[in-house]
Amino acid sequence: MVQRGREVQIFTTDVSSVDGYYMPLAPIGAPAYEVMNGVAITRAPFGSQIGRMAWAALNRVPLRRGTRRAKVLIRGRAGAKLAKALEEFIRIWSPDVVIAIPHIEPINVQIVLRMWEVMKFPLVLIPLLHESDPGWSRLAVKAALKSADAVLANTHWEADRLCRHYDVPQNKVFVGGMGADVVHRDERVETSHFTVTFLGRRSIIKGIPLLFDAMRVVWQTARDIDLIIAGAETKDEKEIQDLIMVLPEWQRSRVISATNISESEKYAILNRSDLLVLASLYESFGGVLLEAWSHRVPVAALDLPIFREIVSDGEDGFLLANTPQAFAECILYGYRNRAALKRLGEVGYGKVSRYYKWEDVANRFLAAYGFAADVSRKRNCFSDTVRHQRP
Repeated sequence: MVQRGREVQIFTTDVSSVDGYYMPLAPIGAPAYEVMNGVAITRAPFGSQIGRMAWAALNRVPLRRGTRRAKVLIRGRAGAKLAKALEEFIRIWSPDVVIAIPHIEPINVQIVLRMWEVMKFPLVLIPLLHESDPGWSRLAVKAALKSADAVLANTHWEADRLCRHYDVPQNKVFVGGMGADVVHRDERVETSHFTVTFLGRRSIIKGIPLLFDAMRVVWQTARDIDLIIAGAETKDEKEIQDLIMVLPEWQRSRVISATNISESEKYAILNRSDLLVLASLYESFGGVLLEAWSHRVPVAALDLPIFREIVSDGEDGFLLANTPQAFAECILYGYRNRAALKRLGEVGYGKVSRYYKWEDVANRFLAAYGFAADVSRKRNCFSDTVRHQRP
């Protein structure tokens, strides 16, 4: 969008992952303001060092009513500070359109909606449906979407859900999707070891236990397969470390565990991977599938509606049952048929090159933004007319 002369401002926070809004995580080492590739980024602190230390201390004591109240107070102060910063940001920049991206507990969206009630700016919401997550509130998301002038879905399946179950008018829903940067062939690293990779938030709900169960079956047959578990740290870190530590020593030696990796580290991991595995029930798209394909790495994901729209089973990856045995059989097939697996990766690479270019994603997003601006303009003109006609 910047290359097309658009001005883009991003307001975010200094947390290292979404879990930083629910647990004390050290802030990322990035400046409060910077410009990257023409995009201006403002990072507001979420909470304080004292607040994070207090939260961590509360986690070490028994859970009581007073403990819960203290956590609510700490998080409430962090949210209030964030609200003030976000309000100031919107007022200073006076944007043509505001885009908010919710999650399980959308603090930022609540703030934006309060401001929208006063300022009535064009508003686009990207809901990222995570309906399988225990913390998902359909009623809260449904209420928020009523204020949106346009809604961006990641897939056609999600768009249909928004219309049918969240009462979003069909003409307001746009399918934006995601894209990926295509990587040159000579960046691939060929190794003698077969490598299975998980990339994403290191969370139990992402299917990591199922992957370990599958690998136990795999290692009974093939001992020379490596497993990489890499991604942002979450509250489940101890459980994930326990999954590793209970393995026999020789199996532990096959596991590479990495937290809070950089973009360059992620690229290096994908460049040595033979198969990317995503056994998660909690996805609104699965952008890592496209990233894997951009490195010519085939993928294996659960056989879910959201993934059926992206992965062609047997052509560029695999859609599997939610069982360790299914994933184990898939991994062993790839291990024994590496030439066939590489062909799947090449097909995935071609799919990304044709259908998931960022230029095309930008076109779809801009269509939603333009629609929102038109709806907002008509609404505000109508409001002005009504106000002037009042006696």
